[in-house]
Amino acid sequence: MTAKNRIVAAASDLFYRNGIRATGIDAVIEAADVARMTLYNHFPSKEALVDAVLQDWAERVTASLSAVLGDETSSPRDRVLAIMDWQARIIQGDGYRGCPFFNAVVENPDQDSRNLAVALSCKSLVRSEIAGAIAKLGVAHTDLLTEQICLLLDGASAHAQMGSACAAVAAARSAVEQLIDAALAAG
Repeated sequence: MTAKNRIVAAASDLFYRNGIRATGIDAVIEAADVARMTLYNHFPSKEALVDAVLQDWAERVTASLSAVLGDETSSPRDRVLAIMDWQARIIQGDGYRGCPFFNAVVENPDQDSRNLAVALSCKSLVRSEIAGAIAKLGVAHTDLLTEQICLLLDGASAHAQMGSACAAVAAARSAVEQLIDAALAAG
């Protein structure tokens, strides 16, 4: 693993576990086992490091979601529901501390922040994957259904972060099933 990759991996872990603001550069340097100059050669500022971590999270999340949606043998309905099952595995996993993109935005509420732009771009990639799966349902109002499902995913994530993962996952999946069935029935 290159020094740059070690830095991103260490920062990713520390930022997610402890928070971006609470994690100092010294902690990242120690966890990555690199010299200060090495870190600054790759990332001239903490904001640049946060951007790289957010991009890394986005790549991992979209790759994971794409793999779930890659099963072309499943029905379009089952593919959309697979998104909920994918989220359930994440939410119910050890050390779940909420959506890393929301966490990053909450920690830096500056509307002009580059980190906000990167986080929004990452959420947009996830939304695009969901929209692609919903489009295959062949129903009307796909934009509305996409938005509803994204809201349920985000709501379940927030609810799970408050300690109700099982209830959040079950309620969100049930609501998505009802939304899909209603959309399919409406034609």
